Amino acid sequence: NTLVLYNYVEKHGKPLFESMDQNGMLHPIMVRRMNGKYRKWQAGGRRIIWAKKNGYTHISAYVLEKQEDVDRIYQETFDEKYK
Repeated sequence: NTLVLYNYVEKHGKPLFESMDQNGMLHPIMVRRMNGKYRKWQAGGRRIIWAKKNGYTHISAYVLEKQEDVDRIYQETFDEKYK
């Protein structure tokens, strides 16, 4: 449910949103291509909401084929303070 997600973000997304307000979106979201289509976002739900709230119609994304790629990029870009 979108409302539940928005409420969660309002409560837990403040540090990330404040950082993006000051610095922009530093890391693209991650999506998986499945059956030839972009089917599933793997990481970046709060970044998607921030972008929508700020009028973005397009944002950067890693388009990945395998879960191993998702895991590798996640490890490289993870920041504990935005959990």
